[in-house]
Amino acid sequence: MVPTEVIYQGEKQSPAEKMLALAVEKNLSIDMIERLMTLYREELLRRQKQEYDEAKARLQSEMPVIEKNKVSKNKSGVILYTYADIDNVIGQTKSVVGKHGFSYDFEEQMTGDKMKVTCVVTHAGGFTKRFEMESGLATRTEIMSAPQQVVATMTLLKRHTYMNAFGITTADADTDAEGDDRGNKPTTEQLNKIDELIAKSGLEREYIEKRCFEKYGVKFSAINKVQAGGLIQSLELKIQELSKNA
Repeated sequence: MVPTEVIYQGEKQSPAEKMLALAVEKNLSIDMIERLMTLYREELLRRQKQEYDEAKARLQSEMPVIEKNKVSKNKSGVILYTYADIDNVIGQTKSVVGKHGFSYDFEEQMTGDKMKVTCVVTHAGGFTKRFEMESGLATRTEIMSAPQQVVATMTLLKRHTYMNAFGITTADADTDAEGDDRGNKPTTEQLNKIDELIAKSGLEREYIEKRCFEKYGVKFSAINKVQAGGLIQSLELKIQELSKNA
């Protein structure tokens, strides 16, 4: 039986709820009741989304700026970028996330050599939103096993989907995701060299951008000097390999 008295967050019945209660009371047709049920669900979803958006706005006004606590280095010990790991990010934000009625969970899906992670965020009011990110597997280092390669990729994607879901930022920007803008941008010569090598290799730019993200965890447009140098070396080696196989 559909209740005739429905209270929602201290408010009286919405128009949809009133119409549904009246339909039951007046013994209206099943078709009419189904239409009113659809209207009720649409009204409920609208309210839940409004609650979600308002709670997220309050959450973001209290969200702390996360300090980066990890560095990534190349084989020579040169720092490529700094970042906040997922334990640090969640540890500094879980209390304020819970305070405003949010909960979250992760879904992982592996298809071939690609990993997709979804951060599923649900508000206490009932509205759920999904934040997805997909990537090829992270570059495997000499000391990294195949399972560790998968875990590294999954951890990276979890961190970024969680931060996207709650609008989290890190101090000085998260260079793992945004690149290093502190006077360490690639030179014009490096960028021109990369363009030249891409043309010479015959590879599509989309492929290069994909490999750049897989190797460094950043968009091609956000690489720093060290990463640009590494990309140049990789392209030169690729061209040599293509020449040998020609």
